[in-house]
Amino acid sequence: STYYFSVKSINGLGLAGAATNSNGVVVVSTADATPPIMGPSGVRDGTGADINYTQTNNSLSANWSTATDPESGIIGYQYAIGTLPGASDTTGWTTLGYNYLSITRSTLTLVTGTTYYFSVKAVNGNNITGAAASSDGQYVIAIDTGDITAPSNIAVVRDGPAADIAITANASHLDANWDASADAESGIARYWYAIGASPLAQDIQGWSNNGQLTLISISMTLTRGVTYYVSVKAENGVGMQSSTTTSSGVYVLPLDSTPPVISGVTAQNITANSAAAAWTTDESATTLVEYGRTTGYGKLTIEDISLTLNHSGTLADLLPGTLYHYRAISMDAFGNETVSADYTFTTLTNGSGAPGPGIHAYPNPCSTGQMKFILPSGAASGEIGIYTVSGRLIRRLSGFSEISWDGTNADGQKVGRGIYIYKLTSSSGDSVTGKIALK
Repeated sequence: STYYFSVKSINGLGLAGAATNSNGVVVVSTADATPPIMGPSGVRDGTGADINYTQTNNSLSANWSTATDPESGIIGYQYAIGTLPGASDTTGWTTLGYNYLSITRSTLTLVTGTTYYFSVKAVNGNNITGAAASSDGQYVIAIDTGDITAPSNIAVVRDGPAADIAITANASHLDANWDASADAESGIARYWYAIGASPLAQDIQGWSNNGQLTLISISMTLTRGVTYYVSVKAENGVGMQSSTTTSSGVYVLPLDSTPPVISGVTAQNITANSAAAAWTTDESATTLVEYGRTTGYGKLTIEDISLTLNHSGTLADLLPGTLYHYRAISMDAFGNETVSADYTFTTLTNGSGAPGPGIHAYPNPCSTGQMKFILPSGAASGEIGIYTVSGRLIRRLSGFSEISWDGTNADGQKVGRGIYIYKLTSSSGDSVTGKIALK
């Protein structure tokens, strides 16, 4: 416990003056076996609020809050300075008196570009030393008073935590990152950033010191339907600043519960072993294709999670001359997903020209103007009828084993692109009906 004397004087008429108090005396317990504890705010670099860097080359400062020890009180502190938390390679452990809650150490030889850490531990009335608390470090910046040039301009500021993004569904967080600036004379001391609802504006957040970090990740309330721009400039060791560079802006999407609309699904670049499925959506969404030899599919492309309006997925490891089913899948930024209807295509034949089993029309779709048809049941001869989807006959051909069609009608005119129906009939009476597509 701490005890205080209070004293007041009384004059000849018996009037007492105001009391004056001593500063107290601690009754030390020699039975104290527990170490003292440093204050909860830890050790701060600098003489006040914590700093991240310093522009001196020969002195460092730190401060801390009062340590506690309920048994025997605090009689002093010890500090050290090192290039790692808890280290003492710059200044060894040095004892301070009871009333010292800060220290400025001069006559140091500091290395530019190095971070230095203060470590402090308290000593109680029974001479027990507590555990050390370390600062988060202060970086020594080079100073060149002959520097009269500003740092280089920042090449680009990207919205998002990595690659540049144009839209986001997150209305509670804002990220940006940028290319580093450079200054050969006095180095980069800090970056400043501002946030606005228009390029170069600071109406959302004024210029803020970001230290030497080249990114921001801020929790803040964003307004949906608004585009936010991050502006950044660099400052060198003598206080000169670069020009301002602004991001291209990130648009915060309004709340959306409607899935994207998929349209224009087509199979492209068809070969014997691969193809590409392409489509568009009415809003930015992800890209995924499900495909297989049946409507059970069984295979998926690697999902492209970037949000776009134009989509394309590569279907690999296909069999030659084989009919494949596929469907497009897209998800918007709010997780609303759309799965398209089922579509089909047939891969090209392999090098021998033979189609896969069960295939009677190839290539399908056809863009070469020359489609081939194989008669059912291995028949030696037969005929084929080509019809519109409404059932109108446009061409009838006959032949042996394999019949070719050049995409013309009975009058020799090229028919238009689209879907047609074919019916193959063998000389034995067996028939097969299917759909073909002309591109």
